[in-house]
Amino acid sequence: MKKISRFFTRFITPPERVGETAQPGIFPPSDDSSEPPSVSWKIGDTVLERYLISEKASGAMGHVFICEHLGWGIKMAIKAPRPELLEDSETAGRILKEADAWIRMGMHPNIATCYYVLSFNSIPHLFIEYVNGGSLNQWIQSGRLGDLRNILSLAVQFCHGMEFTHSKGIIHRDIKPQNILITQDSLLKITDFGIVLDLQRSGAAEEPLSKKTQPAISETTEGFRGTPGYASPEQFINTHLVDKRSDIYSFGLCLWMMLCGTKPFARNDIELPIPEPVSGNRNFELSVSLKNILKKCVAYDPEERFEDFSVLRQELTDVYSEFFRVPCPFARLDEIDLRAESLNNHAVSLFELHDIEGAGRYLHKALELNDNLIEAIYNLALYGWRNQKTAPSRLIRSLEAADKRLGSPKILSSLVSELKKWARSRGKGENPQFPEFKLCLPPNSTEVYRENQLFQSVRNTIESHLKNRRFPECAQTLITTWKSRYFIKDRFLSRTYENLLQQGTKGAIAGIQRLNTLPGSDAPVICLACVPGSRTIFFVTRDGSLLTWDLGRKTRKVVREKSSAICCMVLTPNGRHLVTGSANGEITLLPNESTAKEITIAHDSPIMAIAVDDISQNIAAACQNGAIHLYSIENGRPLKTFHQEQGVTSLLFLNDTSSLAAGSSNGTLSFWQPPFQQSTREISGHSAPVLSLSKNPGSRYFLSTGGDALLCTVETVTGRIIRSSELGERHPANTLLLDDNRNAITGGENDIIEVLDLKDGKSTFSLDARGDGICCLARGPRPHIFMAGCRNGKIVLVTLVNELSFP
Repeated sequence: MKKISRFFTRFITPPERVGETAQPGIFPPSDDSSEPPSVSWKIGDTVLERYLISEKASGAMGHVFICEHLGWGIKMAIKAPRPELLEDSETAGRILKEADAWIRMGMHPNIATCYYVLSFNSIPHLFIEYVNGGSLNQWIQSGRLGDLRNILSLAVQFCHGMEFTHSKGIIHRDIKPQNILITQDSLLKITDFGIVLDLQRSGAAEEPLSKKTQPAISETTEGFRGTPGYASPEQFINTHLVDKRSDIYSFGLCLWMMLCGTKPFARNDIELPIPEPVSGNRNFELSVSLKNILKKCVAYDPEERFEDFSVLRQELTDVYSEFFRVPCPFARLDEIDLRAESLNNHAVSLFELHDIEGAGRYLHKALELNDNLIEAIYNLALYGWRNQKTAPSRLIRSLEAADKRLGSPKILSSLVSELKKWARSRGKGENPQFPEFKLCLPPNSTEVYRENQLFQSVRNTIESHLKNRRFPECAQTLITTWKSRYFIKDRFLSRTYENLLQQGTKGAIAGIQRLNTLPGSDAPVICLACVPGSRTIFFVTRDGSLLTWDLGRKTRKVVREKSSAICCMVLTPNGRHLVTGSANGEITLLPNESTAKEITIAHDSPIMAIAVDDISQNIAAACQNGAIHLYSIENGRPLKTFHQEQGVTSLLFLNDTSSLAAGSSNGTLSFWQPPFQQSTREISGHSAPVLSLSKNPGSRYFLSTGGDALLCTVETVTGRIIRSSELGERHPANTLLLDDNRNAITGGENDIIEVLDLKDGKSTFSLDARGDGICCLARGPRPHIFMAGCRNGKIVLVTLVNELSFP
């Protein structure tokens, strides 16, 4: 057994920890030798206090147990190889290869999901989705297949499953009725990827199927080379060099069994004439086109078969329409995307295997794909609670933001209640009772195809409205559909909305959407700016570095190292200059044109704030010693220097090139105009430092946010505060006035991006940034896109979706 253990060590390795695009691979089997070997498991046994055994079956290759996962409340199948098989190194490797390929595929409605591998007494066990309706073989033998409509529906579903499998670079090589499962609701599931050929990870050549040791009619898997009775002719020659057409041949034999009740050949390893297909069911006859499909699938020469399963699927759906005069309801599945659900389940599996950090990475990736996936939101909060790295109050705010955005799903509110209950009992020294992580259950009903039809119908309606320039109808359908799906990330809906924006006028805000999360830096992002009319983002980190993100090329570049000690930054509205201020007192004007010269202006005091006017003519810079300097952007020429007694924390040009508003460390707002001998007006806006000032070009008022959680709306001409809003525990550090001058975006230490109605200061929409706190906000590459720089070094891009009106 030592030799076997060393062999397993080569295969059982942790998931590759690279960038966010890394594909999930085989999970490291946890080895629990305290449990009795599975050969001794009996019905009624509870394994690891989590798996209640309810059924047991044995075969040539091993045992299959049906159990209830007591934590998740679902049935699972446990596949365990016979211990003696592991004495053969090929068999041991194949078992792990099966798990690796199966798990990496992820979820698909027509693939039985493999959750994870656990090892008991050094024997790997596969934990697989339980399918409750039996196998295709049982359906054939019992006559449950029924009419032609049902047979064609199942055949088309199988094609979808195999298209997905082949798209992952995997050839099944053991397709037979026993390896095709069907739920009670007639959803087909392909299973038993035990002898897969992984084209992406293929290795040494393999022995072909034997022509002598077993007859070609055998329906028992021969080692790991296939089942002779359903193998393609080329599998008898070289099983390693087969391609997707081998799987088409094997499924062709299944089709013959489904439609004719018999296979066409006595043996598959030699070329024989293809007989004329005859229906095995007196309730229907085979059409010419259906007979041609049956013949083409089982052609001896792979070149004469269907090229792939997508072509076969189209032929089958055409036959369906020919027989029943309606489109096949299973023809398409392109609106169903289960990638995020797959990643969530990979994370839950890793939690089960005690790889906590790996699970956290998969949850973040799942939410990047689908920010509305409730199970992943729940699991990420539970992960934060269990690892004790996130304060309960922050987890509660995050969950409440998601709860508000997603229509108050019960599982989120239940976790909020658990967290609040634990927070109240923390002082009593009680250990928390953590709930279970949530699994996304694989589809088990043909309802998934009906959902696809609905989404496709809506898409067709939107495309028709847009093509025929019915913009109001198009916008109404789009917004209604998107809102019902909580503004999920969808390329088609986003692209259509962008097209409609060019034709219409924005109205009320309909929703908020996380567009993307960029891995900015290891240090907090404290300043952000996007070059107008481009996809280039500049950002400053707390360690003093200046970097840039090219959204088009998806590349990040360092412009200035941390030694530059940059602490503030602003981009001119025309995009021609980037202005930075440093802790060493330097102001740097970086021109966008490569031919222009960089200008550096030195001061004897650190730069605290920078502002630029609306027409990109002048800049203002405030120093720690109270000096405020005005310079020409074009050449850096000094225009004026004056002093303010209170330390300046923020600056804002008003509606010309020289009038300024300055926020102070004591919470006052000072107004300055030429000749700048003294401030023209001072108001006590806040009882704590002014954190940010924001306005729109030509706006009659601006916003002031203070450390006292007060948001003030101030008239630009008179300096009069016309409205103040208490923001309470939200404590936003940054505020952006939206271009409608009626709403604002805020973000701060609580890590929540919120849209506020300025009339009453109430939050209308909110989004958890998942950034450990928000340090800065900025406008994005388009008017409806905004950016948040976070403490964890990431940059979150957010889209606001508006109702639209048209002339």
